[in-house]
Order: sequence, then structure tokens, then C-alpha cells
Amino acid sequence: MAIKSFELPGAAEGLRDSIGSLRIAALQQEISERLSGIRQALGEEVVLAALETGRADSAAQAIVRALAALGETRA
Repeated sequence: MAIKSFELPGAAEGLRDSIGSLRIAALQQEISERLSGIRQALGEEVVLAALETGRADSAAQAIVRALAALGETRA
């Protein structure tokens, strides 16, 4: 579950990049703050790999990833 915490933001970043959308600084800061403990526990190399995995998602894969994450939080 911890690695998935970085795959979804990576997928969102990839989608934003593909359509030329700007990042919302305040939202990016909030996400970074919320994930900082997990980031430290996993280590930077693992986090960067998870972000890259998410960035490589197609739009459909990103949606599936988001819906799966939503299901995990409700379980």
C-alpha cells in the first residue's frame, strides 16, 4: 500500500504533463507533506520508482489506479 501512495500522484503528474496542465502549488505541497513519513520510510529510490510507474500509466490505467485506491480507503 505504501508504494501505491506514490504511484497515484505519479499518474496524476503524467496526465497533467500530457495535456500541458499546470500544477497547483498548494495541492502539491499538501501531498508532499502528507506523504513525507512514507517517503522517509521507503527511501528515495523506491519512491522515485513508484512515481515513475505512475507516470507511465495511460489515462485509462490512471483511472483504474485511482478507483482501486478509492476502494482500498473505503475497505
